[in-house]
Amino acid sequence: MKKGQNIIGAQVRKRRNQLHLSQNRFATSCQLNGWQLSRETLSKIEAGLRCVTDAETLFLSQMLSCPVNYLMEGARHDNILQAMRHSRDSGGGTEAPPPEKYA
Repeated sequence: MKKGQNIIGAQVRKRRNQLHLSQNRFATSCQLNGWQLSRETLSKIEAGLRCVTDAETLFLSQMLSCPVNYLMEGARHDNILQAMRHSRDSGGGTEAPPPEKYA
């Protein structure tokens, strides 16, 4: 796995630590609220090793009692571009399929 697959991991870790929550406790809280997040997956998110969807970002902001833009704080241009490149390289880009696929 490549580092830089998300731009919010460091802020997720920072906020979780501000709330004095262990990874296990936070993952369990997420599970109790409907997202089957494991401690291992949380660790990968915080290390920037796992992509995070927009829905997951919103869920994390709610669980961490912070606005979404807080999770984006500190994102630098190069971090954003790296995450975007990863998304495109792994098939997560926004390019339209050829017209024959619409039929």
